[in-house]
Order: sequence, then structure tokens, then C-alpha cells
Amino acid sequence: MDSLFRAARLGSDGAHRAYALIQFLDPALRREDWTAFLAAAGADSQVMTLEDARGYAHAVFTHKVEHDLRHGRVLRLNALACTGLPSKVLHQAIFDAADRIAREQRCGGVIFEVAEAPAAGGFEAASPGLEAALRARCERVSASYYRALPRNDG
Repeated sequence: MDSLFRAARLGSDGAHRAYALIQFLDPALRREDWTAFLAAAGADSQVMTLEDARGYAHAVFTHKVEHDLRHGRVLRLNALACTGLPSKVLHQAIFDAADRIAREQRCGGVIFEVAEAPAAGGFEAASPGLEAALRARCERVSASYYRALPRNDG
């Protein structure tokens, strides 16, 4: 991995810095939402950041090992937030970190998920280039959609 960034498991000391990046991309997310997300992610998946030498988060992602019907044992990486640096260095650091973690977990590949950032007009607007880098290097295997359940208020 390029020495400009290092992948680090998110600790309590970095949670506030990571939240700043998350909230920058979607201001509607509250600190309580972030805290609940981190608590729920605990055993099932790990929350990671890509940090520069000063400790600033430039990307936040989760990962977990799954068994995919078509691809076998895979690492599923969900990119929650990514800064829009003008170079491809950050994108390469994400790929390098994913490859390293997948090898450590004895996975045969990586499935990348890209989170939307509604306030920025979608992920492509929030992180110029990452989705294009994924399209250039990866096979598209799925699409995810969310539908909120109707509330029963009475």
C-alpha cells in the first residue's frame, strides 16, 4: 500500500474523526446514528479507516467475510465514505487494503459495495473517481436497493 495512507481498525479515539467524514457526506446522519452503527457492527464486521500520517480519515469502510454462492469465500467491503482527492492514490490504497485483508482472511476475492451520499447527489458526486475505478477493475455482481417499511402509528 502507498505509504501516504494506512488502514486502521477504527478505535474510540478515531470515531469522532470518522464521523466528521460521514457527516460531511450526509449531514442528516446524527452522532447517535453513528454510535448505534458502531455498536451494531461489533462482532459481525469491522469498521476501518484509511488515514494519512496525521491520523485524518480519508475513507471509512466496513468489511466482513461471507460465503458467496457464486464466488465462494469473499471479503465484503462496504465503502461508507471517501474523500474526493484529486488523484488515484486513495483509490489504490483502498484496493490494496482490501486485497491484504482478503488474503489474511483466506478469501478468494473482494465484493465492494458503494454507499450513496444523498446530500452530495449520490456516491459518484461525493467521491469522484472511486466508482469509476471499481467499474474499471471489478465485475459488477449485484445492486442493492432499500425500501423503508411503512410505519404503524396507530
